[in-house]
Amino acid sequence: KRVTDRVKRWYEDRFGKDKKFTEEEKFYNEFKREHGIQYHFYFEDIHARYFNEDGTRKTATVPRTIDLQGADEELYERLEKYFVALVKKFSEGNKKPLVFSEVIVYDPKKGEAGTIDLLIVEETGKANILDWKFMTIGAMADDVPWYKQGAFNIQLGRYKDILKDSYGVKEIGMNRAIPILMDVKRKNPKNPNSELVVKGIEIGSVDVSKIKDLTLVPVSEET
Repeated sequence: KRVTDRVKRWYEDRFGKDKKFTEEEKFYNEFKREHGIQYHFYFEDIHARYFNEDGTRKTATVPRTIDLQGADEELYERLEKYFVALVKKFSEGNKKPLVFSEVIVYDPKKGEAGTIDLLIVEETGKANILDWKFMTIGAMADDVPWYKQGAFNIQLGRYKDILKDSYGVKEIGMNRAIPILMDVKRKNPKNPNSELVVKGIEIGSVDVSKIKDLTLVPVSEET
């Protein structure tokens, strides 16, 4: 079983199991899903350039090996800038946190597993959970929709419980979903049948006090 199965059931309880999507909506949702996977891979690649598999920092940053152009190049650089700033925040005062990417965690009692996008373990043992949420939000939205926040809360809460119950973690620091908004448009705006493309992304600051747009503010697990 997966933690995301809980999220799926939560959605079904509120919106029903038989929610129907048009073919256009299915295509749009699949487009977002595929690109979300691609951009998660970018974060994995960024992590691997700065950190070893055991979470320790590499003595020198490894050059990027994947070839990107145009919007993807700019997108990658924005994700890297955020990642570097985040790690810097946890490294202040010569601290040396362990930083892990795509961490699979497992609860043997409930037979349930999940994947934490970024796990930062401080020298005190405090664990910080960050989950990348690549998504789109309506132009008139003034915050992340309530149902997405509710789903994030279930997912983050289970990660927290699994770390505590199955891995001996005593203290949780940050436990946040990081909204990363994709600007999805038609390649030719005048042609409604032209292919979809991601024009760019928006991601907030590591210093949350500097974020003015509520749709970019990290969504914390409720506790």
